[in-house]
Amino acid sequence: MARLIFMLSDTFNPRNLKRFGLDFVRGKGHEVICLDVSDIVHPKVDRDRSDYSRLRSTMEVIHVKDIDSLNGLVDMASNSDLIMNFAESGILTKRHWPIMRFIAKTGVPYLVQFSNAYPGHKRYKDIGGILDRIRDFWRRISEFDPIDSCLSRLPRQILGIPAPSFVIYGGQCCEGYSRFVDGSTKRVFAHAMDYDEYRRVKSGTFKLANTAVFLDEFLPYHPDITMMGLKAPMDAGPYFVALRGLFERIEKELGLAVVIAACPHSDYEERPGIFGGRRIEKYRTADLVSESRLVIAHRSTAINYAVLFRKPLMLTATRSTYRHSSQTPYFDGLSIALQKSIQFFDDPAEINLCNPYEVDNAIYDRYIRDYIKKPNSPNMSYWEIVADGINGSGITKI
Repeated sequence: MARLIFMLSDTFNPRNLKRFGLDFVRGKGHEVICLDVSDIVHPKVDRDRSDYSRLRSTMEVIHVKDIDSLNGLVDMASNSDLIMNFAESGILTKRHWPIMRFIAKTGVPYLVQFSNAYPGHKRYKDIGGILDRIRDFWRRISEFDPIDSCLSRLPRQILGIPAPSFVIYGGQCCEGYSRFVDGSTKRVFAHAMDYDEYRRVKSGTFKLANTAVFLDEFLPYHPDITMMGLKAPMDAGPYFVALRGLFERIEKELGLAVVIAACPHSDYEERPGIFGGRRIEKYRTADLVSESRLVIAHRSTAINYAVLFRKPLMLTATRSTYRHSSQTPYFDGLSIALQKSIQFFDDPAEINLCNPYEVDNAIYDRYIRDYIKKPNSPNMSYWEIVADGINGSGITKI
């Protein structure tokens, strides 16, 4: 049996145990050691670790509170067979530097994941033109950190960072995101993680309901904004007033009940009535999309479900959220990839509800190929594909 280290810049909650393969490898009898390094990578974000006391009865879960504590685990990790590195994004920053140095010190093969590529992730390097790139640069210039900018450009060899032994890709646009990957890295083509939930729902039975589903992003509270050290793209009060106005128009003119597919990071229990009494469901996004007649979204990765289930999509934003530096390239990328205009709902009366149910299957097919799943990748679960790729490499087995 293998000894596997899982590094996560989030907590090891039930959703992440399944999503990042811990349930899969534990089911095969492998030894698992979990390193929660979120306090190092995202120190400003509060985390709920209430599950840890229960999890520690079945596996080793270590909350790594600082860099010294992480370095104290090098000897332990050096005796493992593979490090599953889900704690960095492929672009080196001051926050990620300790993670990559830790992996280098262990000398253990490691895996990285770039299976959830998304329109706009390269900002304006693959969409728009030179003027778009200049405008984007000036919009973000006050956010640049000179040390991070330097680290992100230095070759990994100079920094003493080894190439990953494995990288997991989804659609064909996933390639090229990491500076660490080189010719020695074994490429495993799986799919976007949402695809497993799509397969689960598609294999069962579901009924079409008279609903429109909103793919919530927990704006303006999402922790990703805090991680980036930025202000929220819009104040909560006017955002939710406008959003409720949008929902009221859709319900009145299209006769659809709007339901909320809550962001996994949300805590709407602490904010009652924020959606005007509408039904809110968490961890059921794929099911809600499969049952719906219309999908309303900003720039959520869960748009994958609208594409996979061939659902009509309304791409929406307020002008404030669209102009926010953390949002603009993603909205523009989605608009280009899906050939959908962005509907601004600052004044819900201006939303165009003509032909809301149009679907272009050719556009959706291309989106699946580019961002969800390559046509020739195996039709198996995500972690079955990954295990086959690792086990056939001759490096290690899981």
